[in-house]
Amino acid sequence: MIVFWAIVYLDRTDRQRRSRERQFKDRHLFLDTDSLGLVDKAAVEFLVEARSGKNERDILKFRHLFREWKRDEALPTASKHSSVVLTNYVEDESGNELADREVTLLLTGSPDAIHIPSGAESHDVEYMLSAPKPMPVAEITLTTDQVKVLGYFCRDLRELTESAFLKEERAATLRSGGDLPAGESVIETAVSDDEIRSFVTIFRRLYMKKEPANFVYAAQVFASALGDHPLAKWVQGAAMAYAAAMDRKPSFCFGPFTYNLERKRLIDVFLYTQYAHQPDEKRQRQFGEYLQEVGGQQSILTWLFLGELWSTGHEIRCAGQVISRWFNRYCKYHNLTPDVLNSLLHEHPGIGTIEKEANRTARILCEKTQELAVELWKQRGSPPSGPVHFLHPAHEQLTKALKGNQQTHERPGT
Repeated sequence: MIVFWAIVYLDRTDRQRRSRERQFKDRHLFLDTDSLGLVDKAAVEFLVEARSGKNERDILKFRHLFREWKRDEALPTASKHSSVVLTNYVEDESGNELADREVTLLLTGSPDAIHIPSGAESHDVEYMLSAPKPMPVAEITLTTDQVKVLGYFCRDLRELTESAFLKEERAATLRSGGDLPAGESVIETAVSDDEIRSFVTIFRRLYMKKEPANFVYAAQVFASALGDHPLAKWVQGAAMAYAAAMDRKPSFCFGPFTYNLERKRLIDVFLYTQYAHQPDEKRQRQFGEYLQEVGGQQSILTWLFLGELWSTGHEIRCAGQVISRWFNRYCKYHNLTPDVLNSLLHEHPGIGTIEKEANRTARILCEKTQELAVELWKQRGSPPSGPVHFLHPAHEQLTKALKGNQQTHERPGT
């Protein structure tokens, strides 16, 4: 495998430019994994093929194995090519990573300059510029109603955070081309339909304004309790940005379509037609109108919905975790147990621990196949190749016997 890695770097030794004129430069690296030892080869190829936003920086352990590629240089032949991309990674002329503060100093020459990450909003910048301040706990007194609101919000946030749908790096993939007819696409997800429905059930408790502990209201309660604390202002700002984004177009609108979609309306249309309710005439009409906006391709509309559902869930989780951490400290300090009903999952930890019937059947079939393969191997005089070569005939004989037995005992008419 040939692995490519495009990197931006800053040269500290570039004396031809003053600090304020120094610019990013490009560095193109590559690595032929066939040139590595067996362990390093397996490790690098694993990191490249299994990379995600959660483990992308692990490849830095093998940075020293990559070497710079000149554009006129011929590459070794390989049956597979891949690439590495790291988020917000900058290095110096020697290949050492630069921290954000170092990058800012090299680019501006000012030790007081501040690096503002791409995509930062006004409440993010305000928090970055604020002075560190301890989170107040002892001097705060919440009312009974405020404790209940934050208690239920934190309960549902925990379920949201632990959901399979939110743990995935992307909501869904839209695939086209290949064996599909021209102009058509299919939606693919890592999670099951049941897992998406489970997430929606939790999500709507934090999303719907009618819910007593929805995200926006919980953020208001938190901000009101902590007053002018920088994190209180940040959470309130995040909630306001979340609410404002509901009136915007979905983030991934593309293609030759004229989009009049809005995030909130898109989410509501799916909630009221596919998940929480049976659709009334109004919602069914809205679903049809939105479907027309994407050329009648339901895969595209569903992909847009799942993307907004995932993004909105992450916005709630990000700000919600600040609320949850503080509320847990508050309850511990004041020796307080919120008067809220625990979720069934945390009240009954045995839920989901029993092996599913299909999994149990498959496991036992596998075990019996292996046992039968060993016996067939012994019958043949235990040849040196081992029982593994008898797995296929063992499986065929066992499934044939089970199928014949099932047909013998079936009831008439079934």
